[in-house]
Amino acid sequence: MEEIDYSVLFRWFVGLGMDDPIWSPTTFSKNRDRLLQSDIAAAFFDAVVAQARTAGLLSDEHFTVDGTLLDAWAGLKSFRNKEAGPTPPPDDPGNPTVNFHGESRRNDTHQSTTDPDARLARKSLGKEAKLSYAGHVLLDNRHGLVANVCVTGATGTAERLGGLPGLTSAAALSEDRLWVSGEQQEGPAEDPATSLRCLDLDGRDITRIELPGQIDAIGAGDSLIWVAGFRRSRQENLVTVLDAGGAVAGEVSFRAVDVSPWAPPVPDPPPRLPPAERAEAIRDTVAKCLSEPGQAGNRFGDRWEAPAVSPEFQLERVELHGSADRYEIAVLFRWAGQTDLFGMRFGIPPDDGDSLAPDAYISVYVEENLLAQGYGLANAAREHTDGITWLRWPQG
Repeated sequence: MEEIDYSVLFRWFVGLGMDDPIWSPTTFSKNRDRLLQSDIAAAFFDAVVAQARTAGLLSDEHFTVDGTLLDAWAGLKSFRNKEAGPTPPPDDPGNPTVNFHGESRRNDTHQSTTDPDARLARKSLGKEAKLSYAGHVLLDNRHGLVANVCVTGATGTAERLGGLPGLTSAAALSEDRLWVSGEQQEGPAEDPATSLRCLDLDGRDITRIELPGQIDAIGAGDSLIWVAGFRRSRQENLVTVLDAGGAVAGEVSFRAVDVSPWAPPVPDPPPRLPPAERAEAIRDTVAKCLSEPGQAGNRFGDRWEAPAVSPEFQLERVELHGSADRYEIAVLFRWAGQTDLFGMRFGIPPDDGDSLAPDAYISVYVEENLLAQGYGLANAAREHTDGITWLRWPQG
């Protein structure tokens, strides 16, 4: 948020003008939770990779596996001996005093109490050790595109997969294992066997399977390995499904494959409510968002309830004004230390068929107007009508 406030490049990227006010940080925290819960990032990544594969921009001949460390959401104070007994209550639950100087702390003897899967690791000599995870990226060398990503435990061997022999056709990253196809055997057989290798992050073979025919592509997901290839003896494409241990779980054959680009069907538009019912539904949703407490947390894993807007804010009621031509939401509230009944008006835009109704944004706008830098009660223009002090800001 600080970068957006004074960086012209950041403002241009997010579509803000030079004099436009920046958003409240709570806007991003609320939208971040929505993105994580709906797993939109993974769906977006898969869609982009599918487009690149359809356009022929992904090569099965040359690739690179690279790794980096990702900071875990846990502090070093939570990294304690596994065999240690119960500890007395901390002096400060949010930031306890822990003295670990002179203590040898290793991953095989110590574990984080807030994130047991995190491991103590460092990227290089001279760098401090942190509780981390290992992030791995499968990169196509021909066009420089990321083909797959994976997060595993920080074993310290994230970059030892380079230069492995026999990685000539296809590969897929599954959890902490890399599945690759080797050289196809030469011989008079109509379906020469091709080796499928499973490697750990040190580059050592875990298992090796011989599959008849050639291997064209490998995919991984949901603890299953999908191997696509061609059987010359049958003149058909075959997809072999393996479990995590390499045992064959099933096969699917295709004698004729349609290689034309596939486009998902256009979904039916959501049903539209009559204007009056839609306005009432938005009013009820805004009242719920501004009256119910939200969830907050810290990097130590502590969770607690937080006020919908702020401790000073107390919702009085949410009213619906106007008619079918133009409806308006009026948020009436009181502020700690103030005797006035304050009000804020928000127009309801027409229903354009967008699945994102404006109800969620109105609750965010209320919070921004009251808490964002440059706004607040002190900077609002006031108009007194019928015992209500209506607030309006010059910025919007």
